Amino acid sequence: MHAYQLIHWALITLSISFVKFDFAPSLEFLISLVGIFLIAEKLKAATEDLSVHLGEQFGGILLGLMGNLPEIVISLFALSKGLTPIVKASLTGSIIGNLLVGLGCAILAGSSKFKIVKFNIRAVRIHSSMVMLATCGLLIPAIFHLTSRKAVNSISISISWVLLMIYLLSLIFSLVTHKGFYKTFEDSGSQLPLENTESDEQERPRVSIGSALGRLVFNALLIAVVSEVLTGSLEPLSKQFGFSEVFTGVILLSLGGNIGEYLNAISFARKGKMDIAIQATMGSATQVALLVAPVLVLLSGILGDRMDLNFTSYEVASVLMAVSITRAFTYDGESHWFEGVMILSVYVILGFGFYYISV
Repeated sequence: MHAYQLIHWALITLSISFVKFDFAPSLEFLISLVGIFLIAEKLKAATEDLSVHLGEQFGGILLGLMGNLPEIVISLFALSKGLTPIVKASLTGSIIGNLLVGLGCAILAGSSKFKIVKFNIRAVRIHSSMVMLATCGLLIPAIFHLTSRKAVNSISISISWVLLMIYLLSLIFSLVTHKGFYKTFEDSGSQLPLENTESDEQERPRVSIGSALGRLVFNALLIAVVSEVLTGSLEPLSKQFGFSEVFTGVILLSLGGNIGEYLNAISFARKGKMDIAIQATMGSATQVALLVAPVLVLLSGILGDRMDLNFTSYEVASVLMAVSITRAFTYDGESHWFEGVMILSVYVILGFGFYYISV
């Protein structure tokens, strides 16, 4: 085993040890964040190996699902502790973060090797449409909150079932009936390379599907454990620095919980695989809106603290702006580094709003 691999596993082990031992919240947050970074690299490699057997489209969906699974588990633990506002804010932050941070970074990474990065127009439009549909589901409870609190809980449950049904139908659409809609561009054949750019990618050795799946599950469980440590350090950390629950959930928790997905998207984009990077970012945002949020609403009743889909006006407006911005910049099926910068700048602007709105 190489020295850098030993260092990786030492840091991962240290981040997991925080489950049993208490340290300063800021130290726990930083070390667990590094642990998620390192585990995400291994999760990405396992997903790449599995996509060789199952196809890039299924691999992208699986990547987003594995990235969101820890978020579901962590959120359920947080709901059991009565941290509903932070959980709801983290869902908003995940959608906004994947659409703006994840996609913006992926475009910048792809632009480091290609003048113009291209991707499947149909897939992008479908993802943005589904997130827009889910946003409509967030608007209705906010309206009913003005008239009847009891109606908010009931209508949130009803909307959650509809969103789950849409998510299941989207899987049938993308994997069965309309697979051609998600046909990917070849690694670099459809891209415009920068001058003097040489390919430094080597063919990955083919591994068995059982080995790839086992590594995928193992690293997903590790991320869940380390993410729990990260979440546990958030509340004392936010109190130490005076952050609000909304800012903590939207910015800190969502960025920490989704950092692995951002790294995966960046890696795929650098290899010219923008379609799977799109699936890992916009697809992940779709999964949060259509799968994670409804599941949490339906399961929260078991934990005693019922969660609803009544988000603040600024959160709903931020999601609408994020969807509109990404749709505008990706509607033509191509992008470049300056558009990546502009997408990231929108996230920074929204972040300032989340900070000052709660001061």
